[in-house]
Amino acid sequence: MKNVFKTLALATLALAFCATTYAQEQKPAPKKPKMTPEQVATIQAKDIAMSLGFDDATTEKFVKTFCDYRAEIRTANKAKKEATPKVARKDMTEQQVEEQIKMQFATSRKIVDIREKYYGEFRKYLNPRQIQRVYELEKRQAEKMKAQQAKRKAHKKNGKGGKPNMPKGK
Repeated sequence: MKNVFKTLALATLALAFCATTYAQEQKPAPKKPKMTPEQVATIQAKDIAMSLGFDDATTEKFVKTFCDYRAEIRTANKAKKEATPKVARKDMTEQQVEEQIKMQFATSRKIVDIREKYYGEFRKYLNPRQIQRVYELEKRQAEKMKAQQAKRKAHKKNGKGGKPNMPKGK
């Protein structure tokens, strides 16, 4: 009977020790620094260049031109965002709504002008089919990033935090 109590006491002690070990707070993995828009554009450009099978010289020209193109598009969109009033749609006056619509038209025109400008730049070393493919790949990448962003937003909204669909410990 003495041995049973010793064994039971030993098992209880071991269980208590293990429980305190698991109760310790897990340190979250360090977050990766956010990529800058320039870094994202460079990665996109290299990915597109690889998909289209450009040689090194063409890739170098393309990456520079594409990054400049994305920077101008980003600037146009940023100007629109900064000019947009920070008022809920339901609280906007008729005049504010009209100004917002006109701002959208102006931004769309500006983006078309930028695309036309860079079509001329791309045309210096790419043929029209390649340029069309660049635009298709750019659009596909943008849709993919939007979907990933929506997934992360939904994941955060559900209160799970962290990256969705990522196994723990990686």
